[in-house]
Amino acid sequence: MHEFVGKFGAAEMTHIPDADDNELWSAFGVRSQPWWAIIRTDGSTESGRGFFPGAITEEAIVS
Repeated sequence: MHEFVGKFGAAEMTHIPDADDNELWSAFGVRSQPWWAIIRTDGSTESGRGFFPGAITEEAIVS
């Protein structure tokens, strides 16, 4: 994870590694990488396959 964060300049966001049982990723329907999920401060979520869209990255950093 540290390599990914450094490579893509994503240190401003909180990253949560999933445990070996993949419980967290399963809750978001993640089946493979790359995949992303945002949990906003209001509890709403958004997720998708591939790399972060720029607008979502900006929102995550500002929030």
